[in-house]
Amino acid sequence: MATAFLSSTGATFTRRPSAALKTKWGKSKCIIEELSKYADDASFWRQFGTEKGERLCYRQILNLVDTKIVYDHR
Repeated sequence: MATAFLSSTGATFTRRPSAALKTKWGKSKCIIEELSKYADDASFWRQFGTEKGERLCYRQILNLVDTKIVYDHR
């Protein structure tokens, strides 16, 4: 069952809620699985942080994890 949404511009679009949740869960699961490979949170953030010690955002982490997965499976 699709649900209609009204955006801030007034345009409507439909998206199946179950598909949206599945996508979000899949991405979150990917980061959680990556986190579990590290001894502690500090180790994870050293890998997924900038040289200045700032943490990368969600999308940047996903991009790096996706790149690593592709590289590891070649």
